[in-house]
Amino acid sequence: MKKVIVLNSEPSYPPFSGARVRNYYLWQYFLELNYEVKILSLNPYGIRKPKGPLNCQTSFYNVDRPHIFKKLFRRLNYSFHQYRTSQDLNEAINNLINEWSPDIIHGEELRMAPFILDAKKGNYKTSIVSHNVESELLQQIGTSSIKLTDKILSSLQLKNLQKLELQVARKFNFCFAFSSVDKKKYESNYPFTKWLISTNGVDTNSIKYQQQIQSNSIVFVGNLSYYPNVQGLKWFLEHCWKNLKDTFHLQIVGASLNSEFHHYLNGFTNVNIKSSPEDLTPFYKNSFCSIVPLFNGSGSRGKILESLAYGRNVVTTTIGREGLDLNPQHGLYIADSADEFIREIKTVYNIDRDSFAKSGREYIEQNYNWKVIAKNLVENWEKS
Repeated sequence: MKKVIVLNSEPSYPPFSGARVRNYYLWQYFLELNYEVKILSLNPYGIRKPKGPLNCQTSFYNVDRPHIFKKLFRRLNYSFHQYRTSQDLNEAINNLINEWSPDIIHGEELRMAPFILDAKKGNYKTSIVSHNVESELLQQIGTSSIKLTDKILSSLQLKNLQKLELQVARKFNFCFAFSSVDKKKYESNYPFTKWLISTNGVDTNSIKYQQQIQSNSIVFVGNLSYYPNVQGLKWFLEHCWKNLKDTFHLQIVGASLNSEFHHYLNGFTNVNIKSSPEDLTPFYKNSFCSIVPLFNGSGSRGKILESLAYGRNVVTTTIGREGLDLNPQHGLYIADSADEFIREIKTVYNIDRDSFAKSGREYIEQNYNWKVIAKNLVENWEKS
C-alpha cells in the first residue's frame, strides 16, 4: 500500500466550485487502487466544522494572520496563489513526513505548491495539478479593481507567479495540466519538463440522469467569485438575453454571490437567482439546457461534464470546450458570438434532445467518471 499526502486549498464541502467538486469526489477511489490517502486542507475562512472529501481522513489548518504591514506586503506582491501562508500546515506536513513516510506529496492547484517546496526533504516524490495556466489567466484578468494600480500590481504579481511556475516545473516529479490545451501552453513555457494531464471528472454514481421534460428554462451553474464566470454571464445577459427573455426563463445558480452582483442580476427580466443550494438536481431537472459562456480561463469545465451527466445539453464557447473531447453528438454546442449563442439555444430547444442527451451521459460515464480520473493519475505516478 503506497501512501499519499494530498494538500487542498480549502474544505471541499459543499462541492460547488470546480476544485471543490474534484477534491470532494476523487480521493475516495484511491484505496481500491492500493493507495492510502491523507488529506491536509487549509481552512482559510475559519469554518467551524469543515468537511473534507468523501471517505477520506482529512485534517484542517487555519491560515496565518500576520500583522497589518506584513499582510499588506504579501497582498501587494503576490496573487492569491501565493499570499496565504500557514505555519500549522507546514508543521503538519513535516510531522507526517517524519512519522508516516509518504511515497508522494501531491498538491491540488498551483497555490499549494509553496507548501510542498517548503517541506522537509525526504524519500518521496512531488506532484501538482494546475487547474489553469495561472500566469496566463492572471494576464487576462488582472488582480486589482482599482484601474490606477491594476497594471503595476499585475506586473509585480505576475513576475512572482511565473517564478513559482518555474520552480514547480524544475523541481516537481509530476506536473499535471488540466487539459491538452493547457499542456501545450505549459510545454511551450517550460519545455524542459514532461507535462502530464489530469482532467476534470464527474460523479456519475450520485448524479442521476434526468429525463427530458417540456421546459423553457435555461440554467447557468457556476462559482460567481470566479472572474471568467462573472464576465461570461454578464456578456450573455447584455448581448443575448434581450433576444431570448420573452420566450425563455434563466435560472442562475451561483456560489459566492456578492450583494453588488446580485443587485445587477435583479435588473434583468425573467431571471431567477439561487445562491449555493446543496442539491443541484432540481435546477437541471427543470431546464432544457445549460449555458457555459466563457471567454477567459483554461482547464476543463466540470460544469459541462456535470450538465451532460444530468442529461442536459450545453451551449458553450470554443474556450469553454477546451480540454474536452465532446461535440454536438454528445449534446455540446459551440457558439462564440451573440447571434450564434441565440441560434444554438433555439436549436437545442426545438430538437429531439433525448438521443443526444443519452449519448452524452454514456460518453461521460466511460471517459470522465472519477474512477477513470483516479486510475489515470495513479498510472502516471507509477510510470516513473
